[in-house]
Amino acid sequence: MAKPKKLEPLSEKQREIMEVVWELGKASVFEVRDELSKHREVARNTVRTMMERLEEKGWLTHHVIGRTYFYTALVTKEVSIGERIADVVDKVCDGRPESLMAALLDYRGLNPEEIERIQKLLADAQRENTRAKKK
Repeated sequence: MAKPKKLEPLSEKQREIMEVVWELGKASVFEVRDELSKHREVARNTVRTMMERLEEKGWLTHHVIGRTYFYTALVTKEVSIGERIADVVDKVCDGRPESLMAALLDYRGLNPEEIERIQKLLADAQRENTRAKKK
């Protein structure tokens, strides 16, 4: 799988908007404002401006129906999470993923189902590495 192009990181407020768009699949400014307003007061113009900036940065795209702009994500939530985790590994864990795993195990722990899923992910990664070396 090709590594996606590096995007500018999201601020906390931008991430809130992206969470709404990821959840809804496509969303108008009104719909995003409506969702955000459940947690805090936010102006429609502020949401519109932020969504326009997210589009300029490559996070969103839009299409128009009538006079309404509907925005969809250009970047999946999984890619966003991956970028954030890679940043944590680089900046907090000195580039060592095993430090991240050790911290996760020491400070949060894992239940048996999580351990099983992680073991499967590691086995899949090992198989992929083995295939890549054979080529």
